[in-house]
Amino acid sequence: MEFSDLDIKEWDKTYRLKFINSITGYKSPHLIGTKSKDGLLNLGLFSSVFHISSNPARIGIIFRPETVERHTLNNLRENKHFTLNLVQAQFLKKAHYTSANWKSDESEFDKCALTPSFIENINAPFVEESKHQIGCKFIEEYTLKDYPSVIVVGEIIYAKIHDDSILEDGQLDLEKINAVSVTGLNQYSSSKKLSYLPYARVEEAPNFKQKQRPDNIAFDDEKQQYTGHLLEYSSNVGAPVIASHNVSNWHNTSINKFNHVFANKAEKVKKQYDQLKEELEINEMIYSAKMNFEPIVGEVYHLYSDGSKAGLFLSIIPPQQWSKEHVGTFRLSSDRVWERV
Repeated sequence: MEFSDLDIKEWDKTYRLKFINSITGYKSPHLIGTKSKDGLLNLGLFSSVFHISSNPARIGIIFRPETVERHTLNNLRENKHFTLNLVQAQFLKKAHYTSANWKSDESEFDKCALTPSFIENINAPFVEESKHQIGCKFIEEYTLKDYPSVIVVGEIIYAKIHDDSILEDGQLDLEKINAVSVTGLNQYSSSKKLSYLPYARVEEAPNFKQKQRPDNIAFDDEKQQYTGHLLEYSSNVGAPVIASHNVSNWHNTSINKFNHVFANKAEKVKKQYDQLKEELEINEMIYSAKMNFEPIVGEVYHLYSDGSKAGLFLSIIPPQQWSKEHVGTFRLSSDRVWERV
């Protein structure tokens, strides 16, 4: 479908709002933490945070026009500090509802059951639930001429990043902490790393005009994944498929039916293998975890991460009764095999 600027202007206001908010693709949602001059803690959900420079380490945030009171903007102007807390799947719903129109004397921390935390020399609250926290000081602001949005420039003066997400070269793998992305106002997606490519240099650029894969390889260019295992037919030259040449209709029908049955059986074997592999990974993970008790057959237990590189631990305490990082819930069978509940 194609649209002109005249088409877009004639759309329903709500439809246009959602469409244009989504058109630039995935963005990272952050909870911006601030404190008012009266000491009230505030949280705002923003997807308009962008990189400016690495030295000095500065970021920018776009605020909508001040047609109504902007609590976050007013607070960071007054206190000169604010925090960025990347949203993860574990507290996504709570983070989303901070964007509701709460009253000026109501704290989103309290209303959405999020935990504030502080460090010395930063006069703004962090979100304890986030594994990716950034402390910033206010530098300057600009108002756009044609549309009165405000761009705030902040400098990073503190960062608390989860160990698992920091790669050796300094880049961050946000899939490790279940970071989410957002399109539009309320459509969230999980983050999944597709590929890690080297730094782009002219002399190392591949010959993109040359075929990367043979014609007989089943590969989905849009999803960037091999799809042979998803097809209802065999897709490689070594597959055990019977070919027919100048035979009767009955023979052709029988061969086609056989190939279909064989493909289904092969798919079942693959699913069984995948299930067995997952079962092995689960049991290796649990049996390598810390246990301070002897598990009872048939009982349900909960696996948690202790937040360090030391590993995992098993507990009878359900996840809703404390704030530990919940990995999964499992039951021990009579065969001493752990099964996911």
